[in-house]
Amino acid sequence: QKQKRSEQLAQQNYFHSGKAWNLFMPHGTTKPDNDDAACAVLVKTFIEARIAVCEEGAEDWFTAVRGGNDSDDASHSEIENIQHKCRYIMVALQHALDKMGDGLTTWRECCEHALNAMKLV
Repeated sequence: QKQKRSEQLAQQNYFHSGKAWNLFMPHGTTKPDNDDAACAVLVKTFIEARIAVCEEGAEDWFTAVRGGNDSDDASHSEIENIQHKCRYIMVALQHALDKMGDGLTTWRECCEHALNAMKLV
């Protein structure tokens, strides 16, 4: 039993960890007991869903705002601000999916990567 658990731990990546669950999942979401692989799938699926929302919000800003619709009274600068934030979060989340699994990249580094990438836009 002990050896099997150590083999499982050796095969894990960051997304199997409770840290990833706490960072990326909505507060109060119940983590499946003793199923690290299922946790990893749920975390990655949630991140991918957030990326999709941000992709859509970068074009149609109101889709990224809870209860928003295109007839909302928002100034041009408010709309640009929402679209910019969507792009930033999208880049940070994609970088997290691509790089955090190895456990060598932090969420902070993903955000810094996104900031640098946005400077080029």
